[in-house]
Amino acid sequence: MKKRSQLNRFIFLLFILSVVAVFYAAFKDFFLQPAAQFELAIKADADGQYKKAEKYYILASKSETGEIKRLSFYYLGLLYKKKEASLLKNYQKSEQYLKKSADLGLKQAQYELALLYHAGDKVKENNEKALSYMKMAVDQNFAPAEYVWAVWLERGYMGEVLTQEVLSYYEKAANQGYLPAIKGLALVYQMGSEHIQKDEQKAKYWYERILKQK
Repeated sequence: MKKRSQLNRFIFLLFILSVVAVFYAAFKDFFLQPAAQFELAIKADADGQYKKAEKYYILASKSETGEIKRLSFYYLGLLYKKKEASLLKNYQKSEQYLKKSADLGLKQAQYELALLYHAGDKVKENNEKALSYMKMAVDQNFAPAEYVWAVWLERGYMGEVLTQEVLSYYEKAANQGYLPAIKGLALVYQMGSEHIQKDEQKAKYWYERILKQK
């Protein structure tokens, strides 16, 4: 009788352990720290495992930690418009998550969202929002945004073209080593434009900067 009782207890213990094991296997991802979830998402994204990346980005985005949250939103926004992730492609979701990240102050998200609104081919074009979000990124000294801002200024998107303002933003981006801005300055000084005079010395200077970047 005693042996049967011990056997029953042993079987019950095995049952409990199996239930715990099944529960843990099903829900273990929820017990990971947000930083670990985010790292798994980045790795899966790099390996082309986009569904897995989506799952872990979403889990990590539920973090109360500001940086992990806004980065997870940002990478989700990029994931939903990534060419390679065709099964996940959804520009409305891309807009939604980029906006979440941008509104939390991430300059990269502000830049990407501005481009999305400016292009207007996947989401509804909204130049007011495009300018607003790009300016947010510019105000954070984000070189790609400063370069695009210079181009938009030169094209007259913000009204009267002020040459020194255009050059100022080109140079801000170029002085951070942003190659498109360096090339843009070299070319504009070589060829001149409606608003910027040719200047061979300055063109030479910026072409030499291009060589130094390589």
